[in-house]
Amino acid sequence: MKKNPVGIGAAIQRFRELRGLTQDEFAAQISPLMGQTEISRGVVSQWEKESAYPSDRKLRILEQYMDLDEGSLILAKFARTLRRQGIGLPKFHIDAEERNLLNQYRAGDYEAIILSMIALIRSQSQAKTPARNPRKSRNGQANS
Repeated sequence: MKKNPVGIGAAIQRFRELRGLTQDEFAAQISPLMGQTEISRGVVSQWEKESAYPSDRKLRILEQYMDLDEGSLILAKFARTLRRQGIGLPKFHIDAEERNLLNQYRAGDYEAIILSMIALIRSQSQAKTPARNPRKSRNGQANS
């Protein structure tokens, strides 16, 4: 999956429905992961409606179980809290190079990270270096 969800409820519901699970079945699958807490169908329903939110610990477990980016559900919960208080968050964009580096880091491919960073630094330094103009003689002809 590995996409940041718009909201916690939408992410949980989409995950569950794509796998053909009922709320009861989803609750039964995640309950053992939650430790001592028993998760019921009603709790899953509240999460999907966003009338209640899982704790941050449970959100981390759900992110791993649902194969979501680390922190994405917690960020969604935090953003929702801010919106309810009338505080908006600016939109941000992760470009392809940053996402590639993050994926390489998660895969433990440190050699690829170093090579990617070298290529990125080279491309940035080339973009900053102005093109050289050939020197012109006094009569306007280029010198060789």
